[in-house]
Amino acid sequence: MKRRVESREESPYSKRQKLTEEISSVTQLQSLLAFNQDAASVTRQNIQAFKNFLETIAYGDDVELQSSKKGLLLEYLKLQKLSQEERPSSEALELLRTWSLAAQSNNEALFAAVTAVLALFLKTISRHVEFRDAGKNVCYLILQKDQLKILERGLSAQKTKDHVICPSLRLLTELVSFDGGSLASHVYREREITFKRFDTFLGLRHEVKAVGSGSRRKASIRDNALRYLFANLRLQDQSTKIEILSNGKFFRSVFQDIKEDAPLIIREILKVMKDHVLDDKKIPRRTKGRIFTDNVLASLATLYSYQSADDESEEDEHVQTRVNETIPKAVHIFLLSLCTTPAYGVLLEKDDHHGETEREVEAPDEELSARYQDISLLSKTRRKRTATRNHNLASFLQSLRPHASQLQRDLVLAIFQAAPGLISDYFSRKQTFSFEPKLTATWIGYAAFLLSAIQLPISEMDPLLPPSNPNIIERILPLPLSPKVLSRCFNQSIMIVKFLAVKLLTAAFDKLAEVLAFVRSSNQTTGGASARSMDTAVDELVDEFGHRCPDMSHVIALFRSCNSETTVLREASARLLLLYYQHLPQKALEQKLDLSTALLASFNDARSARSECIEHSLEPLLLGHLVAIAACSPDVRWFQKSENDQLSLFGAGLKLYATLPDDSLGRSLGALLQSALSEGFSVDAYEGKRLLAFLSASLSESHALQPHHAVFDFLDNCLTRLSKK
Repeated sequence: MKRRVESREESPYSKRQKLTEEISSVTQLQSLLAFNQDAASVTRQNIQAFKNFLETIAYGDDVELQSSKKGLLLEYLKLQKLSQEERPSSEALELLRTWSLAAQSNNEALFAAVTAVLALFLKTISRHVEFRDAGKNVCYLILQKDQLKILERGLSAQKTKDHVICPSLRLLTELVSFDGGSLASHVYREREITFKRFDTFLGLRHEVKAVGSGSRRKASIRDNALRYLFANLRLQDQSTKIEILSNGKFFRSVFQDIKEDAPLIIREILKVMKDHVLDDKKIPRRTKGRIFTDNVLASLATLYSYQSADDESEEDEHVQTRVNETIPKAVHIFLLSLCTTPAYGVLLEKDDHHGETEREVEAPDEELSARYQDISLLSKTRRKRTATRNHNLASFLQSLRPHASQLQRDLVLAIFQAAPGLISDYFSRKQTFSFEPKLTATWIGYAAFLLSAIQLPISEMDPLLPPSNPNIIERILPLPLSPKVLSRCFNQSIMIVKFLAVKLLTAAFDKLAEVLAFVRSSNQTTGGASARSMDTAVDELVDEFGHRCPDMSHVIALFRSCNSETTVLREASARLLLLYYQHLPQKALEQKLDLSTALLASFNDARSARSECIEHSLEPLLLGHLVAIAACSPDVRWFQKSENDQLSLFGAGLKLYATLPDDSLGRSLGALLQSALSEGFSVDAYEGKRLLAFLSASLSESHALQPHHAVFDFLDNCLTRLSKK
């Protein structure tokens, strides 16, 4: 991460600038870093002065001063014989002798100061190519056995001693990063020391607060451990990366309680895992998949409700709000890609839409026929769910809250789309929320989620798989939408509850039609026993759907309870009734539905809307549904009228038909009136069609003289009397 320096006055070295300015020669630098066994306090001051000297090079904004200090440092390294190609002895860098003394004397303050300045030294010279050879020699010296034992003391310190552990981790990070990772393999080779207690460090979030008001917080042990891990993932070779990634303890610690991390740390975790792990094609899918267990995925999902706890003063509310919005979006993009891309190892490729394997899908027609014939009726097995091989995703889905978060809802739907076999598993295991009707934000959110789940497309469904599989019915009408629950929704007094229930069941009917059309179109390419078995499976699917639908009487009662002020609900319930007739005709015909009164009112309302030129009215839609239902229902009374009705149902329909254009509604109404004439007067279809055409032409308003109401009254009276004979 880039170090942020607001100005020269706020830079790390500005408070002791006089000390660094006194170092104006190589001799002074040699004297400053010379080993002094007896004066620990003086040595610490010298280390601090050298630190300020390095910070001038690393972070200073005075280019001329930087160049001067670089020249002094380079000359010093040459005098110490650190710039030569041959590897020098450990005595060439007297800082290492001071480091050893601090470790032997248990002087933690001096030990931490030397470790920190060694890390800063490598970080500073790594940016300048002229220091390459000297820097590599210093790295080799630190990686010697004796020096590693000293470093191990820092890594073995008590967990509360941040000031000792953090510099040790920073030094390891610089060793791995130096010269583009040329020494990274050497660092990992000593992993018994260089990765000692690493999983513990990843879990230590003890924050070290900077002194003074308005200061930014310093990095915790975890922050430094993460940077060390990131450096290894960026720079190690493939075999070493795979070995690191195979350590489950490391990555459980990385993602555990990730919501407690600062925004910058979270973004870097997601970026490194995406760029250097998931997108690395040389890392096996299995290795990637083992990292992202269901618990890890659930930890990432906690970032959907991220609230920054970063103690950064001077940060206004606008910036804080932006951070709290960008983190959920960032983790959503990451999870969306992770959970729907087979190459990333979480989504198993062979877990198809029905939980079967690819080998079974590709079975020949004879095997398919035998398999379909062995399928038991869904009514006997509808509570059983097909096992899924995507166990991590199945468990992860249970931890999400799609009813409360739009981003989580989008993630669940994307996973369903990528692995439809998980839909049945999800709803059969989801016991934390009941869909019992109640007007709450949770219930409405869950209803919206169920509607989106039902409306998922099925274009990628394998046509060879049996449509009677339990997973298919769950995609059409999920388990939470039981007949009992839907019936209770229809009988509620709250309109929004009734309307959402109607929308859900309507969407289920539409999905059923989509599935059946897809299967039947695919079935045309097969023949013989396979086609017959598929037809049987389709019948079983429709039968199972009928078992899951509420009794049609509840929908009829809902339709009849709608008044003129609830036109939207009235239109929606009328369409649902029509869907019952179209897809479950046997169940629909068991109910007696006389639409005479509703149809007569709709005829009159539609005629009024046309005469008043009312646009965007729902009346034509409602009328279209009622006309289609009347064509299926045998209980419509066409030639009867009450004392309060001016015309019979047929007369009102004829009066409207005479004003309609030749569109879909006009043709549907014409076919319905023609059928009514044929049945009412016992004439064949041809004669009924001629009679309707004659009546329509005679009564059409396109004539110069429009027919008077009395003409309709007289004609309706004649037809009504004639139908009774």
